[in-house]
Amino acid sequence: HREQVATALGIQPPAAVAEPLVAADQPAVRVSPGNTEIERGAGLLVTAEFPGDLPSRVELVARDAEQKEVRIPLVKSLDDPLFGARIPEVASDLTYHVEFDGRNSDDYQVKTFEFPRLEQADADIQFPTYTGLADAHQQDVRRVSVVEGSQLTLNFRLNKPVVTAVLQGEDAADVSLEPAASESSTSAATTGEQATGERSPVMTATLAPRASQTYRLQLTDDAGRPA
Repeated sequence: HREQVATALGIQPPAAVAEPLVAADQPAVRVSPGNTEIERGAGLLVTAEFPGDLPSRVELVARDAEQKEVRIPLVKSLDDPLFGARIPEVASDLTYHVEFDGRNSDDYQVKTFEFPRLEQADADIQFPTYTGLADAHQQDVRRVSVVEGSQLTLNFRLNKPVVTAVLQGEDAADVSLEPAASESSTSAATTGEQATGERSPVMTATLAPRASQTYRLQLTDDAGRPA
């Protein structure tokens, strides 16, 4: 009725208000993966999706702990409102965001981690007295031969601390490893120092082999990550 009255008076009725293309509570950009964890040295794929108008240029900005900055243009994916870029290798923790049309997305954190792994295995062999053989130290071993009655101490230098370290025997009971005393491993004192000057963790076990045996080293870190 109001539109009829307005028309009769020569007044144009108000135009219908267009619905917004993007809801008010939607972000201007959706960034994936957001905050995340990845293995140190792995690559990181970052995507930016725009629910509304597409920007003319999108750039990934990443900074490490020393504030060293890297900028990588994001490439549009065909007709999709999706842009993507890849950091080839993430060597340490970093912060990143996406820049577009003079605006920034939120900052996101990337935490890096390492799976536990064996760096080096050394063996200390104490032969039986009747053999007349002197005690032996062997470095970087995967196979050890001893005479029956020998005492064998295995020292495992790892890349990081672990919460569990077990030798799983194919035909024998599992053997739990314990942290080695600083003076008990020659390898830890001589070759077990990292570039930072910190000593790598060493786990140890002492065996008295009675028969040939094959063991598999199982490691678990404080986040439950296995070797």
